[in-house]
Amino acid sequence: MAAKRGIGTININSLFNAQAIYSTVTFGLASITGSMIGGYLYDNVGMQNFFRIFSLLGLAGLAIFLMAGNHKLISVGVGEKR
Repeated sequence: MAAKRGIGTININSLFNAQAIYSTVTFGLASITGSMIGGYLYDNVGMQNFFRIFSLLGLAGLAIFLMAGNHKLISVGVGEKR
């Protein structure tokens, strides 16, 4: 008797296919929508304002990253007490 390939009723091959489809659609949609929104802003806002807006967003992201870096996470392993 041949061994079943799968976990429960989920076939492993279909799981890998679903993951490939998900990542392809996700990254494809991000590229398409990002290009469309960027082109729209470039045409309607102008290059100087476009650069200013995204420079400010980048600085805001950096500030959030630096503020979040000051917090320490407490991790407790299995069987350990705080």
